[in-house]
Amino acid sequence: EFTEGIWIKKYPGNYACFEFEKKDGYQVICDPYNINDDIQPDLVVESHQHWDHTDTSTFKEPYDLITETGEYSYDNITIRGFSGKHNI
Repeated sequence: EFTEGIWIKKYPGNYACFEFEKKDGYQVICDPYNINDDIQPDLVVESHQHWDHTDTSTFKEPYDLITETGEYSYDNITIRGFSGKHNI
């Protein structure tokens, strides 16, 4: 159990998927793919719309979903998405 900051989990074998969790339990999943853990994210962020970045099949709703660039605020978290080129 952690008492401050944000816990970050990298999913093995998954080059883009990360989970971020605040100490209050608020969970953010970025680029979900092939997640076998039983988690219920509060927020899902997809960097682009390829099949290996958008697998929300194991998540139960409700959760918020970000799929576009821009600035978003959820539960005292600010997320800024920027346009880029794939694999560069």
